[in-house]
Amino acid sequence: MGGELKEIAEDVVEVYQGELEGLVLFGSWVRGEASAASDIDLLLIMENNAVIDRDRYSHWPPRRVLGREVSPLFVHLPADTGSITGLWLEVAIDGIVLFDKTLAVSRFLAAARRMIAQGHVRLRAVDARFAEKLWADVVRESQEVVELALKGLIRYHHIEVPRVHDVSGALLF
Repeated sequence: MGGELKEIAEDVVEVYQGELEGLVLFGSWVRGEASAASDIDLLLIMENNAVIDRDRYSHWPPRRVLGREVSPLFVHLPADTGSITGLWLEVAIDGIVLFDKTLAVSRFLAAARRMIAQGHVRLRAVDARFAEKLWADVVRESQEVVELALKGLIRYHHIEVPRVHDVSGALLF
């Protein structure tokens, strides 16, 4: 990690030491896809009892690294991967953990990566069954992929996930 990034990470940890759970770089700059106008996204994972409001953002002093503005995003760590959002999937795939007080952030991101990997494994299984012309298995595996995707969507909307294969009742909200 560059000297400027290290200094900002150390400063942020010191300023928010009593409330900060973790600190993660993410976004286009981390992926190497930044444009000339891109900022550097910094995820500040606050402890669950920390208030996240406009005041929190208004007290963020302007910071620049490598000629780019550092943009903070204050969040709480989700209780479990059942309520994971696109932000957390992006952070799980591309994020760089700069600070993790209790390893809770790293463990959560690892669980999210396992969820992503399981989806890829299922899709590869469908491809393999298709190549072998095992049509009944293609249908069964595809149904499982759709079921898992729908259950993820249901969790995202904070609806209790049915413990049955047919989730249509939960989709009628």
